[in-house]
Amino acid sequence: MNDFDYELLERYLKLIGFDLDQNPSKIEINSAYRKLIAINHPDKVNKLDKEIQDLAEKRTQELNEAYDFIYNNFKKIYEWNYNESNTNDGSVLGVIKKLGHNQYRPLLFIVVLILGFTILPSISQYLNNNYNKVIIERVIDGDTIEDLHGVRYRLIGIDTPERGKAHYEDAKYSLAYILCTFCDKSSKKNSRAIKLNAYSLSNNNFTGYSGVRVNMEIKGKGRYGRTLAYISCRTDKNYSINKLMIFHGYAISYKKYPHERMEEYNNLEYEAKKNNKGHWKTWNRYGFNQKGLF
Repeated sequence: MNDFDYELLERYLKLIGFDLDQNPSKIEINSAYRKLIAINHPDKVNKLDKEIQDLAEKRTQELNEAYDFIYNNFKKIYEWNYNESNTNDGSVLGVIKKLGHNQYRPLLFIVVLILGFTILPSISQYLNNNYNKVIIERVIDGDTIEDLHGVRYRLIGIDTPERGKAHYEDAKYSLAYILCTFCDKSSKKNSRAIKLNAYSLSNNNFTGYSGVRVNMEIKGKGRYGRTLAYISCRTDKNYSINKLMIFHGYAISYKKYPHERMEEYNNLEYEAKKNNKGHWKTWNRYGFNQKGLF
């Protein structure tokens, strides 16, 4: 088991759209692979920029390489999951199982007591704030995104131009670009990959990009049935996407409906407007949500 490169297997599985511990079947892998290959077909991207076509071709080569490796080593997925589920080792489950014996029960009681004081408050806070971890698969517009299950989220406290208004497409792409830049560790700051993934997210995910993992602090439902949320990256720095859109001048602070972070968002808007950031070069002159292209 130690001689096999499980990290490579896990990387290839993620490229297809699975985690190693999901233990996907051959049918599931084959179906996901065919869907991604079809999306990256030359006929799908032949009218786009040459750079996008080249990146789509590279993505196709990576998918083929990943699929061949997974198919040839499919049994290793089962072996990994079997070994991970075996509790007769040094895993957490294994330790707990051993602590179940009579001579270790006092120690088990102490461990449970410590865990109760340290973990339960965090769980309580998590449940009270209603945090969700989701994968974003599409950007609908500059303030609305969609996860891989089709659930749509409205970013609380920000507003961007409506369809047909100036900078509508720009705001949509800017949200996708911010998500890929700050939240996607897999891009490793590769500007070409970020550009392709952002373009894909804002254009119905035509390349089959695996999406961006984010944290959702959910605050209820909006008037159009969208889930209202503060969105942040699942990274060490925990960037707030709502704030970044205002900070860079791609969105305004939405003042119609009060919320807990409105004052902070208003201050960010003031600074962006004063410094002519992003779309404020246009908005300062013509106003927000105006018709036409600039």
